Amino acid sequence: YHLSLRLLIIFSFFDSIAYINRFVKTEVKQKMYDMHIHTNCSHDCNQTMGIMCTSASERGLKGIAICNHADMGPCDVPGSYEDMCRCAAEVEQARRNYSIDILQGIEMAEQKYDPEKAKKILGICDYDVLLGSVHYVEYIDITTAYSRVDFSGMSEDRISGFIEQYFCRITDMIDNTDIDVLAHLTCPVRYINGKYNMNYDVMKHRCQIKDILSCIIRKSIALEVNTSGIGTTYGDYIPQGEILQMYGDMGGRLVTVASDAHTPDRVGFALDEALDMIKHTGIDSYCYYKGRKPQTIKI
Repeated sequence: YHLSLRLLIIFSFFDSIAYINRFVKTEVKQKMYDMHIHTNCSHDCNQTMGIMCTSASERGLKGIAICNHADMGPCDVPGSYEDMCRCAAEVEQARRNYSIDILQGIEMAEQKYDPEKAKKILGICDYDVLLGSVHYVEYIDITTAYSRVDFSGMSEDRISGFIEQYFCRITDMIDNTDIDVLAHLTCPVRYINGKYNMNYDVMKHRCQIKDILSCIIRKSIALEVNTSGIGTTYGDYIPQGEILQMYGDMGGRLVTVASDAHTPDRVGFALDEALDMIKHTGIDSYCYYKGRKPQTIKI
């Protein structure tokens, strides 16, 4: 019995590795732009600019956008302004060292908590792309980034209230900050369903989601298709295909593809599959940004 159990565990492990490896490619099928990559200028990444750029080059990417975290307020970390200055300098150096297109981006979050600091960071250099994210949602007694929240055992009503507040924060960000791309829409569900297996249906918030999509279409803000959930316990794109289909049906056409890589093995991860999903919705192109202007590429 114990031998059989050990063999079952071993086979399950290798089945999981095989599943993940279906998405990992040493090079992508076509020259692509990965529009969301981190380096050790982000508080949650310990990889150098050189390591991440080398991985992108080896995987056959045409270009990447370095988009490190600039979180304001409760999620801010000491030295974030200095980190963004270092990032700008390292991007300039990397452009001289690599033949791929290296774009200067930034992932801004919670700007309303410290608009002066946000303005100072945005003045560091001429950015190619500004991503807008929400990482922090105040709800009842929740006062930390949602990536650190323990959703296990939470009632469905409490999760629903939290997600409703999250979408309100997204709407507020779109209305009151200057961004080019809406990053990882529905990201809290990656933790709720992926890490804590709560099986929450985010489409219960269809009306809020539709309003957000309508707003970014009206303001010509791109929707990011983020692959960071693929090959994990979450196992889906962020946002999921149903939301991307809504966006396409509403006339949305500006999309970026992004690995949100924090390690070199995730650079360019599952971008080919993301393009297949985008094309399936009826959207026939994706874009990258240069000088904060979208550059479209046919799929």
